[in-house]
Amino acid sequence: MKNTKLQVYYDGECCLCRAEISLYEQQTNEIEFVDICKQNFSAQQHGLENDDIHVNLHVRSNSGEMYRGIDAFVAIWENTSGFETFARIVRIPFFYFCAKGAYAIFIRIRPFLPRKSLWITRFFHAIIKFKWKAILWFVKWFKK
Repeated sequence: MKNTKLQVYYDGECCLCRAEISLYEQQTNEIEFVDICKQNFSAQQHGLENDDIHVNLHVRSNSGEMYRGIDAFVAIWENTSGFETFARIVRIPFFYFCAKGAYAIFIRIRPFLPRKSLWITRFFHAIIKFKWKAILWFVKWFKK
């Protein structure tokens, strides 16, 4: 049976990644979130490369198309209520270039972030929630 949901492959042991994904989980049930750090996860069974899946966020669309990095985030935002306008803004070439650069920096520092800490995950979750409230407020203000 073909999966009708978007599939997001994320690192559940990365505190920042886990906090970001938990926000999207609260916003939608149209996306299947797959933790690549679970014992039963096999990259090969999902048609993914083991090394790359631990570096970049991956999203598989309903049609089977694979997105990596910032393109994966845009796919998530396009399918998450309230984030659609932000996804359209990020698709504008200048903003896309900036987002791609910011993501390239993030993947370089991500290995140094703490792993599997409930306290730090909660801290990151609070920061991410505030970040998105500010961004989405700005997007609504900009649309007026």
